[in-house]
Amino acid sequence: METSRRDRRAAEALRPLRAALGALDRADGSCQLSLGETRVLVSVYGPIQSDQISKTGLTRLQSPKRGSCQVTWLEPEPGAPFVQSWTPSPGPDVLNGLSEQNHFLSSEQTALRARVGGMRRRPTAESVLTRVFNTTILLEEYPLSSIYLIVHVLYDDGGAMATAIMASTLALMNAGISMRGFVVALHLMTLRQPGSALPVFWLDPTPEELSQRACRSSLWVFDHEGGICFNRIETSPWLMTLPSSPMIADRMEAAAEWLKTEHHVASTAAEKLCHWIRTIIQAHTMQQLPETR
Repeated sequence: METSRRDRRAAEALRPLRAALGALDRADGSCQLSLGETRVLVSVYGPIQSDQISKTGLTRLQSPKRGSCQVTWLEPEPGAPFVQSWTPSPGPDVLNGLSEQNHFLSSEQTALRARVGGMRRRPTAESVLTRVFNTTILLEEYPLSSIYLIVHVLYDDGGAMATAIMASTLALMNAGISMRGFVVALHLMTLRQPGSALPVFWLDPTPEELSQRACRSSLWVFDHEGGICFNRIETSPWLMTLPSSPMIADRMEAAAEWLKTEHHVASTAAEKLCHWIRTIIQAHTMQQLPETR
């Protein structure tokens, strides 16, 4: 399916994805990931035992037999200066075959640039990430312990939540945290074309695309086997996008058909993202393996 997009992407195409594991030296695990111009840095600290938690004054655990995952989401205040953490250079892109690669800055340079503008927390985003990773991490293996995820949104050009979820997955794996498997995430926009009863689905919409049309946007999170971990409608009521019909049954049937197509588009994209995650993990593992003689 193709339609007109300002960046000339196909309707079901993602923006280029780039990632670097171990971007922060002092964290137990970290990942810096970009989706187009959206850039997120995630650091992992832990597991930290309960005796250390009491000394540092951090949040105590609710259950002594099962660890917990604590998430902090930091994003720039409106109007804060842009924080760039890498410089572009020519090179291959794994997912979309585009010619673009990045050289990441050091942790000290990234931290220095992050202090240029004010940062704020977003509790709703923290709640989503906590829900996803409290079920993904094998917390029963970390009794009396907490794992801390620090999500730092460097620049948001749409899709920050999906980018943060995938960056968190890679950062946790980089830290050696036991998980049931990895997760991938994406945003999907559903809209109606004038004069047509058939909807159009745009993957990975930009803020400009979301603001120009009456549409609905949804967040999809899949596990490595293709199962749905989380799904949320983010903008516009569902009934706004349904074709006008006097019959409630017809409207419900249309809604069910649209949801089915929506799931198909999202799951197909998730398969590509899972392949990309596996490629990143494999490449990172090969870099860490000792040379054989």
